Formats: sequence, C-alpha cells, structure tokens
Amino acid sequence: MKPLLTVPFVLFGLFAAPLPEAPAATRPRPPFCNPFPSAREADRCAQLHQGRLAFCGRIQAAPARAQCVQGFEAKLASCARSRNAQQRARCLDDAEKLGVARAPQPPAAPPAPKPPAAASQPPAPAPPAAGAIPLPNVVGRPVKEALEILERAGLRGAVEGEITTRNPQAAGRVSSTTPYPHRDTRVLRGSLVRLRVYKFDGVAVPDVVGLPVNEACGALTRAGLRCSLQGQVDTPDSSRHGRVASQAFRPGWVLARGSEVGLRRFGPPPLPLRPNEVLLPDVVGRPLAEALQILERAGLRGAVDGEITTRNPQAAGRVSSTTPYPGRGARVLRGSLVRLRVYRLAAQ
Repeated sequence: MKPLLTVPFVLFGLFAAPLPEAPAATRPRPPFCNPFPSAREADRCAQLHQGRLAFCGRIQAAPARAQCVQGFEAKLASCARSRNAQQRARCLDDAEKLGVARAPQPPAAPPAPKPPAAASQPPAPAPPAAGAIPLPNVVGRPVKEALEILERAGLRGAVEGEITTRNPQAAGRVSSTTPYPHRDTRVLRGSLVRLRVYKFDGVAVPDVVGLPVNEACGALTRAGLRCSLQGQVDTPDSSRHGRVASQAFRPGWVLARGSEVGLRRFGPPPLPLRPNEVLLPDVVGRPLAEALQILERAGLRGAVDGEITTRNPQAAGRVSSTTPYPGRGARVLRGSLVRLRVYRLAAQ
C-alpha cells in the first residue's frame, strides 16, 4: 500500500511547480500600441514604452512619475493616428531625437548598500539621463549668437518663425524656444531647438517735402503711416502755398507702422487787422477766471456756455473749448461774445 500513497504527492509537486515566464517578445502590447497597422510598428511602440517605464521609474515623486509616463503614452498614441507609414515612422523618430522616447536599457545591477545618511541631509537628486545635457537659455539674444551657443552646447538650432514687434531694439532677437528653457531642463545631445525671432514691423518715412499736402498725406498712408498738419510757414510766394514746408521725421527714418508724421505747410502771411478787428486769443486749457480776464483785455466778452465732465481733477475748472475756435490768425470783431465750455469733475 505504500506505493499508492506516494502518487498524490507526486501529482501535487507537478501542479505546484511554477510555470516558465513568457519571453519578452510574447508580452501583451499596451492598448495604445494596438492601432498601429503593422506588427513591426506596434512592437517598436511597445519597446519604446518599456524603455520609458524604466526611465520614469527613476523619478522619486509619484505625481511627476505618473506625468512622465502619461505624457509619453499620449505621444505614442498620436503617432498611431498618423495617416501613412512614413508619417508614423517620422513621428517615432522625431520623438526619439527630441528625447521624448528612450530605447529600453538592460537591467542595471542592484546598487551597493549605502551607509545611513544623517537625518538633516536632503535626499540625493535623481541622476540625469544618459546623454542628456542642460538646455541653454538663449531667449533675448541675437539669433546668430543664440545659434552659436546651441552649437557649442552640442545642440542644433533652427529658426521656426517670426514675431512682429514695434520695438526696433528687439528686432533680430530670440523671442522663444521649443523646448522652452525652464529651470533644470535637459535634452538629449544633438536635439533640435526651434527658435522664434522678433521681426520689426517698421516702415521708412518717405520724402514728402515740396509735395501738395493731399499728395503728401497719400504717400504717407500708402507707406503705412499717418499724417497730421501741425502748423504753417508764412511765405509771400503764392506758388508754394498748400505745399509741405517740412516734415517731423527726416526721409528714411524708420518708424513703427501706424506712427504719425507731422507736416507743416506753406501759407500766406496774415492780413493786417481791419478797423474794429482783434485777434482771438487762445484760452483753451486755462482756468476759467484767467480765461475771462484775457478775453476782457482783448476787448471781447466771455461767457460759460456748458460743461464737460472729466475724471481728471487737474482739468476741473479749466476751459475745454471755445466758440469761435481760436485757429491760427483767427480774428473777430471787437466786443464779440466768446462762448466757453468748462471741465467739471465727474461725481465719484
């Protein structure tokens, strides 16, 4: 009877023995690798994912470790959605060149036990990835200098686009980079750094001196500028009347698009005053009491015709406008009434 008793123990030993582990090639692929059309692409996706898991496993903080893995899985999923095989291959290649993907590394030997550190000693930072180098910050530098700095650091730089600016001093300088140089940003040696450069949105001032005012304003408008009349130069030569005598910016001066260019035109000198005529003084911006005194000394009468509300306490009580308006050489009959509008401080 003893031989019969040994059978159950033999069978139990057979069932209790561990099954051999499946080789790595037969491991199930992650679900985001299944949409790849070819098995070769799906296997590469799974291989890169295994390498990323090993790389992210070095990160001590759990939230950062999860973000490291999830961001890479989203990258692989976007590669699977590419339209054709060439785009899918380029997507995976670009990811690996930029340091987004890492090929799986052989398992490292277990580290030797370290002596216990003092309680006040902070934990050692995670070692940088093999081949990773700090990303230099070239934002604000001239593009030529930025490319040289990247080349000396073992990276490749390329201008990707331009950003318009109204600041001429910023023209030709780097506005941003991809990837952006955050604190402790590291990339693989030889990675491509894309640069965006400031471009000055400026125009050269055309020469409009001697042109009729209408033609001068048209030339400035076509150049992307605005014109404004800022005075008159008296001349008895009637052939020059209505033509530009001077311009605020010399020809060739570079201004931001939309800037205003002041013009002065030739005009006839003022005629002598007739009997009972007086020049209308300009009292706009003066306190009301002072404006009334100036008009009275000129032989005119002043009266408040209305108010304009303002939030500027310094303008309250000052003249905002007059009727008639005190244009250059404006003249009125002695004793005429000049209506004033005055600023009043708005209620808070």
